[in-house]
Amino acid sequence: MIYTIIGSRSVGKTTISKLLAKKLNFQSYECDKLMDHVLKEEGGLDYCIKNNKKELIYSLGTKLIEDLLEKENAVLDVPGGSISSKTELGQKYSQIIRSILPQKSFVIGLLPYQNDNMSIEFLFEREKNREHFKDLNQNDLLEKTKIDYFKTKPHLIDVSNILIYVENKSKNEIIDQIVKKLSISNT
Repeated sequence: MIYTIIGSRSVGKTTISKLLAKKLNFQSYECDKLMDHVLKEEGGLDYCIKNNKKELIYSLGTKLIEDLLEKENAVLDVPGGSISSKTELGQKYSQIIRSILPQKSFVIGLLPYQNDNMSIEFLFEREKNREHFKDLNQNDLLEKTKIDYFKTKPHLIDVSNILIYVENKSKNEIIDQIVKKLSISNT
């Protein structure tokens, strides 16, 4: 069985996917970390993003996700951006990923809140503490957070088998909620 955790940037996908994998005694795979390794000779994932090497990122990222979906007993941490590209080039790859995720895995979507304004505030507060946004001024970061959230949310809802609102729940409460929903969904 493959479980895919997907959600907006900074919602807690990596933490939740690792904890869920541990709880299920599954292997955990973090797509961004694996992509950084795959792109090491090119300068890494952040370098490729900042230097507009999108074709390389999209093609290798799609291949990576396709390969991971062939694993057994795994939890994948897939970035929301992989399903929500708006560029002409990226849309092709995003459509591929949106079609294969629900076919080959059980997709668990993470959103901060049901309320969009609360979700954006939640994500913005977390984004302010991320290393790769340290040079962005607060207004630009808030605008980026809004754009990314609204770009990702509809696709996330569309591909997810279940949605979990993380709100201000503890990590263990989120995992317990996922496990409970999984046991209901798998019966």
